[in-house]
Amino acid sequence: YGGALSHSVSPTNGITYNANFTTQYYLTMNAGTGGGVSPASGWYGSGASVPIAATTNTCNSFSGWTGSGTGSYAGTNNPASLLMDGAVSETANFAQISYRIATTNSPSGSGTTSGGGTKVCGANVTVTATAGSGFRFANWTEAGTVVATTNNLTLAVTSDRSLVANFIDIQVPTNSITSPTSGQRWSNAVFTVTGTARDNAAVSSVRYQLNGSGWNLASSANNWTKWGASSVMLLPGTNLVQAYAVDTSGNLSVTNSVRID
Repeated sequence: YGGALSHSVSPTNGITYNANFTTQYYLTMNAGTGGGVSPASGWYGSGASVPIAATTNTCNSFSGWTGSGTGSYAGTNNPASLLMDGAVSETANFAQISYRIATTNSPSGSGTTSGGGTKVCGANVTVTATAGSGFRFANWTEAGTVVATTNNLTLAVTSDRSLVANFIDIQVPTNSITSPTSGQRWSNAVFTVTGTARDNAAVSSVRYQLNGSGWNLASSANNWTKWGASSVMLLPGTNLVQAYAVDTSGNLSVTNSVRID
């Protein structure tokens, strides 16, 4: 590396001293933000093969080496090696890791979620669930396991997450009897009851009865938007037809009533 060196000797007779020299080059080791390197910077003999390694901090990944000088290394191997054929400078580069925080809602159309997306590892993120009309927030789940029961969930970003905001349908369905109409007179003993039912989520069934004889399941070919009950037998005199709808969450509509003669 150059420079003068001295050494004191005390010869007692004739002797020859030879000064021997070797070539050395300086290796400069640098670490970018997010990790460290080994070995430390220092002098190495010409032509020496030097192993180099990079270590990552939490939430960082190694992205590669950049080098300058004869024998330097550039690439993504870790560990790697270089040749000291001249002064060499090596830099280990790192990248901060990001993760995907995915949020969805269930059932579809029951509400909205916000706060998800691609987030930097180590950050604290709050995801929020907002119930839609006719729904109430129930919980957050991940892979079927409840992880929170409050609609604002704060979590540390350490991995990809897939969170589901679950909502409960609290709105009762609507139902009406369209035929027969109240006060209508029938000349035959057999008739068909028809009606319509709707819900903010979905109707699961419609039940009807005649003169308090017990509830029966109506039929529908279009998800209860229109429903019917055929071959209903009237009794002499005034008859009372009643019907109600049930949605997929078990909510019951008001019971509708029609009196016919």
